[in-house]
Amino acid sequence: MIFVSNDNTVAEAMPILTSEAIKAKKPVYVGADSMVMDGGLATVGIDYTDLGKETAKMVDEVLKGKPVNEIPVKVFKDDLFIYVNTDTAKALGIEIPDSIKNDKKFVEIKSNK
Repeated sequence: MIFVSNDNTVAEAMPILTSEAIKAKKPVYVGADSMVMDGGLATVGIDYTDLGKETAKMVDEVLKGKPVNEIPVKVFKDDLFIYVNTDTAKALGIEIPDSIKNDKKFVEIKSNK
């Protein structure tokens, strides 16, 4: 098993890393859904569109004069998704359990071609 955190240098090399990992039958767990699209097996994380929307709301408040220290911190702990690349799982011979596939937070990803 290989774990890759959110690192831009490694993210750029994900297609090569995952290709070699699949050849070696080693799953690559990653830190972002975009890396799952590039062949990583899985991650648990936030929806970056939702993050952008929350950030825009906060910026709007600041631009309207609200002091930053009065804006509550948004924690996405209850808004996490399970991103799984089913192409990679198949290539590795890994069957995704129904308990994960049927979870309302499960997001099936196909590899970028």
